[in-house]
Amino acid sequence: MGTKINTTLFQGALILTLASLLSKLLSAVYRVPFQNMVGDEGFYIFQQAYPFYGISMTLSLTAAPLFISKVVAEYNGDYNAQRWFLERSKRYLGVLGFVLFIALFIAAPWLANTMGDPSLTGIIRVTSVTYLLLPYLGSYRGFYQGDNDMTPTAVSQAVEQVVRVAIIIVGAYIGVYVLDVSLYHVGELAMSGAIIGGAAGAIILAVFDKKRRGLQQIPTMRPENLQLPRGIWRDMFAVIITSALLIWFQMADAFQIFRLLVASGIETDQAKILKGVYDRGQPLIQLGVVVVTSFSLSIIPMISKARIQRERVKLQRLVSFFMRTGIALGLAITVALVVMMPTLNYTLFADYEGVDVLQVFVAGLFLLTLLVIITSVLQGFNSMKAPAIAAVCGIIIKVMLNGVWLPEHGIIGSAWATNSALLASVLISVVILKQSINFEWPSWQFLIKLSFSVALMAAPLIIINYLPFVTNHRIVGLVVLIIASLIGALLFLFSASYLRVITRQDIVMLPMGRSVIKLIKKMKR
Repeated sequence: MGTKINTTLFQGALILTLASLLSKLLSAVYRVPFQNMVGDEGFYIFQQAYPFYGISMTLSLTAAPLFISKVVAEYNGDYNAQRWFLERSKRYLGVLGFVLFIALFIAAPWLANTMGDPSLTGIIRVTSVTYLLLPYLGSYRGFYQGDNDMTPTAVSQAVEQVVRVAIIIVGAYIGVYVLDVSLYHVGELAMSGAIIGGAAGAIILAVFDKKRRGLQQIPTMRPENLQLPRGIWRDMFAVIITSALLIWFQMADAFQIFRLLVASGIETDQAKILKGVYDRGQPLIQLGVVVVTSFSLSIIPMISKARIQRERVKLQRLVSFFMRTGIALGLAITVALVVMMPTLNYTLFADYEGVDVLQVFVAGLFLLTLLVIITSVLQGFNSMKAPAIAAVCGIIIKVMLNGVWLPEHGIIGSAWATNSALLASVLISVVILKQSINFEWPSWQFLIKLSFSVALMAAPLIIINYLPFVTNHRIVGLVVLIIASLIGALLFLFSASYLRVITRQDIVMLPMGRSVIKLIKKMKR
């Protein structure tokens, strides 16, 4: 019986993980064809409103489900208590969602003016509608996650994102090539995908719930034994801050970059294009985050298990391993993106604008990798407050440095501000983690060997930037870029394995690690 339950839990977690990775991948990939259709100015318009959707998505996908699932899990086996809390959660989230919708809808003109572009009012108002879906998406996902049934959440999340991305691409195409409307209206059409996708996800959850509930009555009286766990609202707020850190950075950029560029003397149209070019870095960062997230998902359960079993030595080894592997993984991905940026920028976005800015921007992926891993370790120690403190400090530093560096250094100043904020968050997180457990830092020998392996990996990626047939043809460039990336990855794995930068045990922990080991064995033969 226990084996069957564990198998069910594992399968549910695997389905939810795959759905999460699919959503992140789609969220990164769709931006490229979208930018190709609407240009940098149209991309600027969409990205200005995106943070408001990002917060809505965090509430409905992470924060609210976490809050609800904890309570539902506390009353496992007591259907009346679970069901009563579900219905009450829908009411609470309904009020919260409606208040946020009204506030954002009414404040849209003021927010757009504060950003420096009154024409953004429409797309912000479209985004505000997504908050009305919060009671359905957040409550049902939390209910089923708390009951260890991950399938409804996974399926609804996948359907929501597939529909959203489809509407974004189709809406952009119709707006640009069929209706020939202004880019602001194209942005509104594209953003409506978030509403339609969310509604599709809510319908999927309702269908699951109808099948699950059957003819059982919904309780109307509060069960006498129902009590909320202590600190649950605090944890929910901490999750909103921590898991949406990049979205809060994007929010700061939305309110500061365009306005400060115009204030510094740059023409309005040029400032929009510069912001659009800067936003090209978002999908590139997100592609890196997909890899890092898939690796970090294994951290929390392993740390939690060792902590509960009070295996102190194992905890120290695990934390040291995660830090060492995180540094290796983060540095390899970051260097690859930085050195291939000229060709990557042309291949994806059809020109070489803003290469230096994008190189600085994606360099922050190394720090983000460390932050994600340290945050996962801290959450494994059941610490929600510490990562939130580090995130809040990072957000404050980002806003302050934007205000100082943007007027002085232009758009690249915002990229440096992001990296500085991430560095501050990482340092604060490390200090907090050191108070929880004493782990070993990677040795100088490890760092020297890692640097050699990364340099070997970077060589083919640097060479392609100087091949004329690559820099003049986008399709050819994409094919060569993929081949060079695969060669670079294999060179890195062979070198890191030979120098024991990454051991066989380390590779197993990476995404598709076992497949990589099998491939290396075959090639050695």
